[in-house]
Amino acid sequence: MHCHALVTSLLVMTVSIASARAQTTLTLDEAIDRLPRDGSGGHWDERTRKWVHEPAVDVVREHVADGNISDEQWRRAILRTGVLRWRDAWPVGTEFAVSMRQAVWLGDANLKLLPRVRGWRSGSYDALPPGMCAFRYGLAASNADYQELGSWPERAESVLVDLVVERVSYTIPFDSEQPLRIWSGTFELSVREVLSMDAIVAPVQSEELDRVVADGLTLEFGRARHSDPPRDRAAFLAFRSPRFLPIALEGVAASFTIDVLRDEELVSSIRGPAVRLDDPTETFATVVAALPNAIEYDESERARFSLRVRGSDHDLLGLWDVSRRWRGSVTIPVSELVARGRE
Repeated sequence: MHCHALVTSLLVMTVSIASARAQTTLTLDEAIDRLPRDGSGGHWDERTRKWVHEPAVDVVREHVADGNISDEQWRRAILRTGVLRWRDAWPVGTEFAVSMRQAVWLGDANLKLLPRVRGWRSGSYDALPPGMCAFRYGLAASNADYQELGSWPERAESVLVDLVVERVSYTIPFDSEQPLRIWSGTFELSVREVLSMDAIVAPVQSEELDRVVADGLTLEFGRARHSDPPRDRAAFLAFRSPRFLPIALEGVAASFTIDVLRDEELVSSIRGPAVRLDDPTETFATVVAALPNAIEYDESERARFSLRVRGSDHDLLGLWDVSRRWRGSVTIPVSELVARGRE
C-alpha cells in the first residue's frame, strides 16, 4: 500500500513538474498560439479516454492576472478562442449577429460589446456565480452565442465595436462588489452582404453524407413536457452524430426539415434543428406530432408511415465554424426507425 501511494505521488509530481516546465518555457505569444480554439482548458483524448490539460492556458491566465499582456495579444487571444465571433459574410435583410462566450484563460469575467453604430443594440456575456445548476450555465451560454445587434448599415464594408472585459469577484452577497475593468479594445468587423445563404454556408450532397444522416436517425417515445401543447406520450425523431467521424464531415452541418408521409402521401412538414455533423457529441430530439400514438404498439399502423428528412438552410448562421451544409434527402420507414430506437 505504501509503495502504491509512493508511485502515485511520484506520478502526480511528474505531471506537475512537466506542466510547470511547459509554462516556464512558453512565451506569451507561443501560449496564445496554443490556446484551445473552443475556449476550454484542454482537450479530450479519445485514445487514453482522459482529459488533457493545456499548460498554455495557465500561462495566458497568469499574464492576464498580472496585467502583463498587450492590446494586440488580447485581441489575438480573444479571436483565437472565439470570445468574440462574427461571420465575414451576412445575408441581406437579416439582422447582423455576433457570438460571445467565456474562455478558461479569462477566468470569471463579464463581457460587454458596445457597437459604434447608431441604433444598434449592445451585446454581453455575464459570468454566473459558482454553484448554479448546469441548466443555468447552458442557458447563459446559449443566449450569448447568437446576439442580434441590428441591421447592417447600407453600403458599409465594416463597423467598429468596443469590447469591455471586467473581472468578477464573487463574495457573499454576490453583488457586494462592482466588476473591475481589466481591458477594453476596439475591433473592426469587416462584412460583405450576400443575397443567398449558399454564399455563406455552401450546400453539399453525397451518398456518404446521406448515409451519415440516415444512420444517425431513430424514433423514440416519451413524455413531451415542453411541446405545445404538452403531451403525455409522443414520438421523438432523434439524431446522433457518428462517434468516429469521416473527414468528409469536417465543417458540415445539417438543418433538418422533416416530412411525415402516410401511404406515401405528405401529411405534414416540420422544421427540425440545425446540428453539426462533425461533432460526435451532437444530438437532438424533435417531437413529430403528426405521428399517431398508435404507432408505438400497432405494427400495421406503423407500417403505413415513413419520414423524409431533407437538408435546408434555416438556423445555420449561429453555427459559427460551419462552412458547408448537407442538401440531401433520405426517406426511412417508421418501422425501421422504431426498431433502431429499441435496440
